[in-house]
Amino acid sequence: MEYLTKKLPLILSCVMALITGILGFLANKDSNFIYTSMLVSILFFWIIGLIVREFITAVLVENKKKAKDAEDEESKNKQSKGSVIDLKTDDSKNLEDIELNMDVSKKPEVNSFYGDGFSPLEVSKVIRTNVNNDN
Repeated sequence: MEYLTKKLPLILSCVMALITGILGFLANKDSNFIYTSMLVSILFFWIIGLIVREFITAVLVENKKKAKDAEDEESKNKQSKGSVIDLKTDDSKNLEDIELNMDVSKKPEVNSFYGDGFSPLEVSKVIRTNVNNDN
């Protein structure tokens, strides 16, 4: 593919010059006119070929970069999943040791989740008493 993209301006300009020459010959044009139009088509399509080649090269480079990034991300995911799998498949003693070291007797504070002294139970009591008093 790289060879074709390198030679694209040459191939495009030669093919278009050949087409221009054949069309000029079939139209019974003067040979000087045919040669001039072929030269102009060679120059014009050479420039178009250069532009198209740069565009294709940029697209190919971007696709390679995206594929490499996706491959790197996939390998990172495999590594992270592999480490989790290694922990799970490791001795079950480690998990038992972790569970044994946890202090279950210590209970968290009720208001620690909200952090501002808000207690849903107290608020619901106040709302119920106000609703009952209004009725």
